[in-house]
Amino acid sequence: MIFTSHKENEKGLYERIFNEQTESVAVFASFCMFDLLTDDKRYEPPDVFFSNGFHILAISKAVLTKYLKAKFDGKANLAEYITRRYSEEDADLLRKIISYSSALMRDEIERNEGREIQRQTFINLITKKSYFDVLLEQVELQPLDPTAVESIELAEQSDIDELDEQEVDEIEENQDEWFR
Repeated sequence: MIFTSHKENEKGLYERIFNEQTESVAVFASFCMFDLLTDDKRYEPPDVFFSNGFHILAISKAVLTKYLKAKFDGKANLAEYITRRYSEEDADLLRKIISYSSALMRDEIERNEGREIQRQTFINLITKKSYFDVLLEQVELQPLDPTAVESIELAEQSDIDELDEQEVDEIEENQDEWFR
């Protein structure tokens, strides 16, 4: 519905998203983060649930905003920071933000005992706005120690390249398991 006009379909979002207030740098920054989430293989596979990428991106925005406030006293522009890091191919901090954000969501799911309750929590988070909004508010209210993000170890690309076919199949099966 993002690229559908409300004139064509009452649920269309095009005019709400792309209007006079839409800044090109914000659109490009959104693309950069989405590209890092979906195309980068340097995350530890269990740390990113690709089925809920937009949720991870929303949490990442909250985490990065808090990170920038802590590091630069709120004097850094979020969109410009993202595009500069991405364009300079210095995106490891952005990758760490995504990994940290994914871990927050995973922790919310795994704090429940029992596989079925975890599965239901996951489904609620990605399908019911109110559940996700509560998690996002918790993230926004939690204090953030920048070193918690900076100390995340990303997998080396060479390590990812060495995964054999069976390991890749196991990773994909684990990611798909949440929908069974």
